[in-house]
Amino acid sequence: MNDILTQNPNSPAVKAKKLMELQTLYKEIKPQIDELKAELLQVMQEQDVLTLKTGTYTLSRAKRITPQVVDFKTLRKSLEDAEIEVITEEVFAPQMDLVFKQAIEEGREFDGLESKVTEYVSVRIKEE
Repeated sequence: MNDILTQNPNSPAVKAKKLMELQTLYKEIKPQIDELKAELLQVMQEQDVLTLKTGTYTLSRAKRITPQVVDFKTLRKSLEDAEIEVITEEVFAPQMDLVFKQAIEEGREFDGLESKVTEYVSVRIKEE
C-alpha cells in the first residue's frame, strides 16, 4: 500500500518530497540572490535609478516600512492625545499596523512609536 502512495505523482508523499528538494535548492541559492539584489540596490541608489525596465524584466526600488512600538504606555497616551481610536486592547496588535503605517507615511510622529525603513529591489520577470 505504501508503494501506491509513493508512485502516484499526485500523492502527498511525492509532493512533500519534491517540496523538500526545492526548499534545499532555495536555501543554497538564496544567499546568492540576496547578494545580487544588494549589489543592484547599491548601483541603483548611486545612479538615482528608481526603475529599470527591459523587454524581459523590471527592477524597481521599493521601501518597506515596519512600525515598531518602543513604549506601549507612551504610545497609547500619544494616540489618545491625537484623538486616534485604539481599535484593540493592545495598541501593538497587528490590527494597528495599518494605522501606524499610514501615520508614518503621512509624516505624523507619535511618542513610543518608531519606524524601520528597509529599501530593497523588487524583480518582475516578463512571462511570454
